[in-house]
Amino acid sequence: MEHLPCEKILLADSLGIKLQYCKKCEVVELELGAITIRLSPDSIQRIANIMMKGSLKLDKVNQHVQSHTEPQFLH
Repeated sequence: MEHLPCEKILLADSLGIKLQYCKKCEVVELELGAITIRLSPDSIQRIANIMMKGSLKLDKVNQHVQSHTEPQFLH
């Protein structure tokens, strides 16, 4: 049995983070610098959803913190 090399398709690439897909293996690779995580395509969708939810929540937390730390000017 011959092992053929993966033919990776670049899905996204930005600032040291890369997302690639191998159709033959049906694997998505998430590269975070020197770390590579191999995931199923449905896993990557779940991760994307939870990252978006977390990002939105973090934005709200940061807005709340900024509104309480900015100086209040009296007229």
